[in-house]
Formats: sequence, C-alpha cells, structure tokens
Amino acid sequence: MNLDDIINSMTPEVYQRLSTAVELGKCLMALR
Repeated sequence: MNLDDIINSMTPEVYQRLSTAVELGKCLMALR
C-alpha cells in the first residue's frame, strides 16, 4: 500500500479532521 492508495481511500471527513488537527496543533504551538 503506497501513499496514493492511502490518499485515494481517505474520505472528505477524514481529510477534514486531519486538517482540523493540524490547525489545532499550529494554534497550540503558537501559544507556547
């Protein structure tokens, strides 16, 4: 299983949660 397979199997919901988690991580790092 390569990266393309993983990306293609990702649903919009999963992608949305992933980007939300990234944004939260950026906010937490900025607060420190």
